[in-house]
Amino acid sequence: SLLSPPQALSENKARRAPTAADVIRFARLSWHEVRFFVNSAFAIRAAVLVTVFVVYFLFRKWLTVNMTLLNNRHLENPIAFSKGTTRLLSTLYLHAYYVRLLVYPYVLTFDYSYDCIPLVRSLSDPRNALTIASYVGLALTLYVALRHRRSSPYGATLLVALAFFLCPFVPLANLFVSVGTMVAERLLYMPSLGFTLLLALLLADTWRVLREQTLLRVAAHRRRRRGGGGG
Repeated sequence: SLLSPPQALSENKARRAPTAADVIRFARLSWHEVRFFVNSAFAIRAAVLVTVFVVYFLFRKWLTVNMTLLNNRHLENPIAFSKGTTRLLSTLYLHAYYVRLLVYPYVLTFDYSYDCIPLVRSLSDPRNALTIASYVGLALTLYVALRHRRSSPYGATLLVALAFFLCPFVPLANLFVSVGTMVAERLLYMPSLGFTLLLALLLADTWRVLREQTLLRVAAHRRRRRGGGGG
């Protein structure tokens, strides 16, 4: 396969698109195997793609921020014009607000401009609790995924789900470049794929635990009945 052990990687000449199973197998590679993988011809192709992406990203940032946003979008994205603690807290709260929309999509609106979401101006703002909860949940999920990446397919799949969520979310997160809107529900289209996968993994793992506990209780009940009948 495309992402089999390193020896097979160097000999594989087949040209095909990677599947989800390939991505999960790659997530389970050891660090030694990852270093071998990076030292292969893949590293050259990856370096070219990363370079093109960075150049395009810088050009787009110059175009959208300097030429458009700072001239025309104060009402649509006031965070781009804030500074210091207000900008940091407001940006982090927007990330938590996006998570809240994924978990509980109510109330929805097509326009978040005109101070629809007021800026977070102090640490005493109660909305910071949602921010802390969201980032703690993300950190715990990432910890579980990395810890069980090699030992269980569940951990590797969880890591892939996080990648599907975070990779398309970072460009719209107002971190590296200010976007032309404060919040836009349409921007969650791609991140929702990773979130849905995370939710499916959570439900599947919950079902597995409940099923195992039920089977253990049934087995224990049968043993007690047999012991009582034998006495």
